[in-house]
Amino acid sequence: MAASKGVNKAADGADVRGKIRHVFVLMMENRSFDHVFGRYTGSDSPARPLDNLVHSGWIKRSLANAQGRAFPLGPAVASDQVSPDPPHEMEDTFYQLTNVRPDRSPAAKYSYQGHPVTNQGFVKAYLETPEIAALPQVDPVPVIASWDPRDMGVLSALAQEYALCDRWFSSLPGPTWPNRLFVHAGHSGGLDYSPDTLSCTDRFLVEGYDLGTHIFDVLGQRAAIYSDGAIPLALCLKGIDLTGGSKSKIHRFHDFVGDLDAGALNGLEYVFIEPNYGKALGTNVTNEYDGGNSQHAVASFQSGEDLIATVYNACATPSSG
Repeated sequence: MAASKGVNKAADGADVRGKIRHVFVLMMENRSFDHVFGRYTGSDSPARPLDNLVHSGWIKRSLANAQGRAFPLGPAVASDQVSPDPPHEMEDTFYQLTNVRPDRSPAAKYSYQGHPVTNQGFVKAYLETPEIAALPQVDPVPVIASWDPRDMGVLSALAQEYALCDRWFSSLPGPTWPNRLFVHAGHSGGLDYSPDTLSCTDRFLVEGYDLGTHIFDVLGQRAAIYSDGAIPLALCLKGIDLTGGSKSKIHRFHDFVGDLDAGALNGLEYVFIEPNYGKALGTNVTNEYDGGNSQHAVASFQSGEDLIATVYNACATPSSG
């Protein structure tokens, strides 16, 4: 979610870029477009309908497991959480999209050349993940489910009123960490996997990722980070610390609405907002995201809607300061 404060709409299509004074970016966790908006039709344009499950016809199709059992997408309506967590490393995404296990040799690592995207591997990749395969019984339906627009009031309302991008793909077809680094620096420094706990701790406390120049280097005190959790993932960047110093400062999201209303953000051009990742970035860095509001698969989707609403309402309400 990205929002601008101080923008006047131009009915005649005139360039309004000079009127954008503040940019707010709220980056949630990894859920696919079709999982969230696969059934949504409320913002269809006469020129082109949304490229989603409904208009592509995929809502009438099925995905199969390795034994050939078909699981139809139509009846698969999403619920608040998806657990166990669907695999989403680079190799998992490759398998999900192409229905082929990737060639992991250095020369051909995750090359899609010769492997057309068929979207036929989602159920198989889920059920064949070692941690999931070891469980006595797992229902794969949640991994192919999509939300009923009536059950996600905040996102549906925003999609109805503003632009909805159905071709905005992730920078890297894989996990959280590299994609978040891309947002800050335009690249991930070669990282294409989720670092382990020891590596995470090192990046946070000892040596941050050196990505050359990232957006907080460029903007310095004209940018800020607001985190709803104990530790923002942006802290892993070299040059970012909890005190801020001469760099962009980290604030508690608890203070965001009050700071915005009081005018404390008037001197900022860019505000990056991070959700609460639950257990993943608490006192112990683990791979469990439940308990937060990031909309990670194992976290509460509805809690994320509450966070999105809070950010939007704060940005859309004129400040008193």
